[in-house]
Amino acid sequence: MFRRPPPVLWSPGELMIDITDISAEDIARQVGETGFSGVVSLAPLGSGPSLDLAFGLAVRSHRIPNTVETRFAMASGCKIFTAMVVGSLIQEGRIGHDTTLADCVRSRQFHFGSTVTVGQLLNHTSGIPDYFSEEAESDYAALWRDRPCYRMTSIRDFLPLFENAPMKAPPGQGFLYSNAGFILLGLIVEELTGQEFREVVMERVIRPCGMSRTGYFALDALPDNTAVGYLSGDETDWRTNVYSVPSIGGADGGAYTTIADVRRFWTSLLAGRVLAKEWIDRFLSPSVRVSDEDASWHYGRGVWLQTLGGRWSASIVGGDPGVSMESQVWPSEGLILTVLSNVQDSASSVHQRLVERLTAA
Repeated sequence: MFRRPPPVLWSPGELMIDITDISAEDIARQVGETGFSGVVSLAPLGSGPSLDLAFGLAVRSHRIPNTVETRFAMASGCKIFTAMVVGSLIQEGRIGHDTTLADCVRSRQFHFGSTVTVGQLLNHTSGIPDYFSEEAESDYAALWRDRPCYRMTSIRDFLPLFENAPMKAPPGQGFLYSNAGFILLGLIVEELTGQEFREVVMERVIRPCGMSRTGYFALDALPDNTAVGYLSGDETDWRTNVYSVPSIGGADGGAYTTIADVRRFWTSLLAGRVLAKEWIDRFLSPSVRVSDEDASWHYGRGVWLQTLGGRWSASIVGGDPGVSMESQVWPSEGLILTVLSNVQDSASSVHQRLVERLTAA
């Protein structure tokens, strides 16, 4: 049986890792060897000096460089926004972890609606069919060859891609990462609030956290200082992800953010500004073992959890064509490491290098 982390886990404490032992030159040396394009931030929770560095180009055709204020797409990294909005509805008593999909979505019938629960959707144990099964498929862009990605603008646009397919596993059997599960959580949010999903996230998560440069932006209407996503790490290859991802993000991913806003999010979340701390403790505590990872990895609700050397961390991770990100927080040390990139499959290796450097400090 998995041991629940001690209560102090989610309260910033005295830093056990002193970031003054790591210089900007040290990070640049680690990152520069990879040809990375994006931004890296090593920061304490709350206030205090941080190490923020930018690399590569935000817009290759115009040779516009990335800066520490550049917005980057998050892909699945913003599933935690969906989880927190659902958590706010649970906190209000409008639904519970054991509420079935059929009990909170009345406008549409699903063949799995009476057996799948909100809690199972939150921790990827629902077993429902997925519109993109990451354990079996690798080419996300292939989804949009027969259906225009610019038409995928609402939660209901995704439902025909999976709602009539057979179950992958019985509900509650084990961890099966599910993008469709978070689409359904977004549908629940819209049914219960009567509002469009993205606006609910703005009201309940993004604005309360002070994330003024974060939002769900359409690919054909990106705001200032936003990185374009590229399919190749070669800066002479200008192919973007405009035909490879939905035109605007939603409940399973696709928001844009900055390293400063990610810091604001973790700080506000762990301070209880989104959910009460008792609910944060529950959402950021292990609920299921991640079966395809080593024993140190578990999943909470919308967040990955790992124990390493007796220290717990929480992570959000995202990857799409032209997008990669990882942000990890060690709450007991009060430390955040964030890597955002506008090139696919780029953030992971940089993140791993820096984690190894941190844990060796």
